[in-house]
Amino acid sequence: MSLKTLQKELGYTKYILGERLSYYEPSGNKSQKTFAQELSHSIRQKQKSINPKFFYDQKGSQLFEKICVLPEYYLTRTEISILKQIDGKLQSYLDGNFRLVELGSGSSQKTRLLIDMLTRLQKHVEYFPIDISKILKTSSVALQSDYKKLHITGIIDNYENG
Repeated sequence: MSLKTLQKELGYTKYILGERLSYYEPSGNKSQKTFAQELSHSIRQKQKSINPKFFYDQKGSQLFEKICVLPEYYLTRTEISILKQIDGKLQSYLDGNFRLVELGSGSSQKTRLLIDMLTRLQKHVEYFPIDISKILKTSSVALQSDYKKLHITGIIDNYENG
């Protein structure tokens, strides 16, 4: 099933921001209904909670990006270090054209390292970021302007639906 058909069946709206940039987003009613349903369910439980996915609005995403650069948060630095180590070796593992799919793309800081590698190997790079936050739009616009070989189709939703 093609992406276009699947996203249409799931009730997504497609936004085209340019020849090489588009993204899908669930219709507003679907998102609001999900939040209301999940909140209603969770407050009736003995252990009350709110799914962390609801923290990733614009402000929450910006806060997480700030956390990622703190000295105490080593994960981002470690991942960047690993990506830099494989830079020269990646070509030996790849044969043909590849699409880059990223779950939780955020600001796409680490993604740029992979795109740099792939644009040296391929004429065009197809990138499919999936993120629950609308920060995906901002980071995708920045990526598209920096990489002329890059075609982006984003999905603003959780991983399961993306």
